[in-house]
Amino acid sequence: MSETTPLEPVAEPDSMIKAAHSTKEIIPEVTFTCQVCFDPIAATNEVTNICNDSCPGIMCPGCIASYLKVCVQSAHRGILTRLNCPICIRPLNMHRLESRTSNDDRIDSTLDRFRSRVEGACEMLCPECHEPCNMLPEPPAFEHAIDSLTCFHDETWPTAFLNAGEAVAESCLRYCNHHVAANDLLSSLEGTVNGSFQEFVHELIGHIYDAERRATLFLALMKRYPFEYTPCCSRDVCFTCKRDGHHEGEPCNAYLPAVEEMAQCPDCDLILVKGDGCSSITCFCGYHFEWEEQVAKYRLKTLTIKVLTCPSKRAAFRRVASFLRDRSFRRKYGILVVAQIPSFVLQLKLTNISPVLFYPPWSTNFRTTLNDTMRRRRHRKMTARNRQLYSDLVVSQIPSAVAQYRLVQIRMAICLAPWVTTFKAALMTHVNRRRYSALVRQVPDVVAARVKSEMRVVFQTVVASIVPEIQSRQLRRLDSLFGSAPWSTSVKSALGSWVERRRLIHKYSAVIAEIPMALALRQRQASVVAMAQDQGPRKLSNLLDSEVTAAMNQMLLTQIHRQRYQELVATGLVDGKTTETMGGKLMQRPRAMSAA
Repeated sequence: MSETTPLEPVAEPDSMIKAAHSTKEIIPEVTFTCQVCFDPIAATNEVTNICNDSCPGIMCPGCIASYLKVCVQSAHRGILTRLNCPICIRPLNMHRLESRTSNDDRIDSTLDRFRSRVEGACEMLCPECHEPCNMLPEPPAFEHAIDSLTCFHDETWPTAFLNAGEAVAESCLRYCNHHVAANDLLSSLEGTVNGSFQEFVHELIGHIYDAERRATLFLALMKRYPFEYTPCCSRDVCFTCKRDGHHEGEPCNAYLPAVEEMAQCPDCDLILVKGDGCSSITCFCGYHFEWEEQVAKYRLKTLTIKVLTCPSKRAAFRRVASFLRDRSFRRKYGILVVAQIPSFVLQLKLTNISPVLFYPPWSTNFRTTLNDTMRRRRHRKMTARNRQLYSDLVVSQIPSAVAQYRLVQIRMAICLAPWVTTFKAALMTHVNRRRYSALVRQVPDVVAARVKSEMRVVFQTVVASIVPEIQSRQLRRLDSLFGSAPWSTSVKSALGSWVERRRLIHKYSAVIAEIPMALALRQRQASVVAMAQDQGPRKLSNLLDSEVTAAMNQMLLTQIHRQRYQELVATGLVDGKTTETMGGKLMQRPRAMSAA
């Protein structure tokens, strides 16, 4: 073979190619461990180099989606919020994150929500159509963005950036990666860009993919050049004061509301201005508060800042700050230094003593003496602590225990004394006398009430005994009426037999039986009064019980006579008027008896 003959690559046989393809199935797939959930993930699903090429983070798509969801929930609409790397805690470009987590719908939808909340800071109300419009230029397509470009001479760079020079492109890339602030970028571009500065910045914003970078640069531009046109109606507006028209030569402060008309949300610190409506305000973040209260707080805050930043008060503020700084230093010094001095001194003494303790021959005796001294010291401390504990748990309870013991002894002495029985008997006698004296004072009233009820019963009994006489009078009247009739003989004989039977039943039987009882009851009442004055209350109570029993029997008899009288009146054999007349005459008899 000659030396000039070129070597041709040797093609591998098909069998070797097939074997190489089949080794993927034999060799196990490489896996990594997620630094958040510590689950194994395949190399094809891992998310690495999250914020830059040197980022050590390795995460699974699920943890990335959960992290982004938390970021979206904590981001308020209209407030510029950055995405930070979950591992390095450094600002993260959204274009780089999407390139690392492509083909994941959960992450894409979460980033879309985050983008809409951040871009809300560039919205304003159009004075023409009165609809909210976003003043930001339209974002570029993912593949046409300059966020991930590294080489200046890349063909994907827009023509305006290529004409501006490599320094401008480098500044734009550093801004996209959060290495340069927006104001610094505008300051560097303002002197190097040829042509209209605002148009160049608008074109730059249109080629940046990250929503936070776009909104931050736009707001920084609006601070310098606030006059814009609404994208919906092309109406002249001032973005700073949100007014219609371009007020050339007049500052925006002339159109902004005063401090007295502004309030700050306690939750998200957003400055709000209220046009009209009630005092109950709901912020963009969902927090509810009262307008007057927050206006007063914000006014106090602004006045405080104004006083502290006033040039005439700056010297006093410096003295106050110096005093507070000195007090803070002393407090830290007392906590971190002074409090550690005893332990440091003790440690220093031990360090100085320890070499001496091990020198022979007296080291053993000295160590023993030192141990005994420390043991006695610990014993004294324990004894003092035990004494204090004994004083708290035992000595403080002695007075109450002694008082309780004395009460128990006095109670036992009283219960076992021989005079206790006599004292109890005398006490019970006195109590019974008090009770029975009250009963004796009530005896005259009770006796008078009972006499009145008995006299009423006697009267009712006498009235009931006259019923047969009244019936006989009525019969004689009927006899005189029907005596001349031819059938009077038969009627008279039948009526006479019936009257005779009734007369035998009712004639003076009840009166004769109850007169002795009434006299005996009268005598018994007199004897009750005399006995109540002479004898004890116990016999009097027994006698009263028997009197109550007799009165109950008398009431039953009276009820029976009353029922008989009502039956006679119902049959017509007794005249009610005659009974009333007789009752009036008979009322005099009980009075005469009572007078006797």
